[in-house]
Amino acid sequence: MRESIPSLNGLRAISIGLVIISHISLINWQDKFTPLGLDMRTLGQLGVNVFFVISGFLITTLLLKEEQNAQTISLKNFYLRRVFRIFPVYYIMLLVYAGLQLLGLIHLNPNSWIRSILFLNDFGPLEGRDWPTYHTWSLSIEEQFYLFWPFLFKGFKPLRNYIALCIICVIPAFRIYSEFGHSNVVHVFSLFYRVDAIMWGCFLALNYDGFFSVLSRINKRFRLIQLLPFIIIYINMVLPYINFKYSSYVYHFYIAPLGGPTGTLTSICICLIVIYSIKIQNIWFSVLNSGVFNYIGKLSYSIYLWQQIIFVSAVTGCLSKFPYNVVLILIVAAFSYHFIEKPFLSLKKRFEA
Repeated sequence: MRESIPSLNGLRAISIGLVIISHISLINWQDKFTPLGLDMRTLGQLGVNVFFVISGFLITTLLLKEEQNAQTISLKNFYLRRVFRIFPVYYIMLLVYAGLQLLGLIHLNPNSWIRSILFLNDFGPLEGRDWPTYHTWSLSIEEQFYLFWPFLFKGFKPLRNYIALCIICVIPAFRIYSEFGHSNVVHVFSLFYRVDAIMWGCFLALNYDGFFSVLSRINKRFRLIQLLPFIIIYINMVLPYINFKYSSYVYHFYIAPLGGPTGTLTSICICLIVIYSIKIQNIWFSVLNSGVFNYIGKLSYSIYLWQQIIFVSAVTGCLSKFPYNVVLILIVAAFSYHFIEKPFLSLKKRFEA
């Protein structure tokens, strides 16, 4: 079952672009806030949430198609497909890290190695984490999502929507808890803080026709409604700046559970953008499906994995600085995609329904 949904690679390209901008700002640029009031470093969190929504949407769509075509779902084939998609380039990256550590260019403590190998980098304290593996918290959340959602999807067919909604409703309460208490389990990079974004993607896939029907009717009367999700996301991105500047309590009661780059409202807006991006053919659609955006979207997983180490000056020297780091990231990602990912993706196709 090959992915044939338009615009998703373009959205991936935008997502990984936001992550790269965030990391460049964190390491190379001094200004924390833009003139528009955006915290450059929170753009990466928005990019990750876009990835999460797309992931939940795509996985659930593929499960629905397999169920429709085969009248069942093969969990064995599902996990084999995930293994061929995720594991090879990821563990090759860890092997490269091991070589760099032997050369004395980086140092990962034992906890970082254990959490990285077992996809547990979303657990444990944020203090003392090693930069080269810091970013794998989001991949850890996705892998943990893969452990429970296919079983729930297959075993509780009548309750799928309720399960997704239950998770969506519970996670904001964890976010509020994390703002008032210090926890090594619930924090901004943990499953219990972020998995609702993936579940919003699942819920969108389960109810896609209904959502599109409603939005298409609204869109016929109010064309500018397409801009509303982008405006709301911008407002949510500015609210942390207002909280930072004026030290208000709005963050704890609104931004953490609902607003901000990781909140519920942002995830809903991303779902709306996904629908518009797939179905409405306009300039936005053309950009997302252009050759450049489509190709960068294909490279997005390799870009995500390898970009972290390229920012380490001990490894890449002067190439760790902007704009050389961007060029090097694209070169390394292209090599990784064509010579590591693609051969294993061809094996993955053998287990498609």
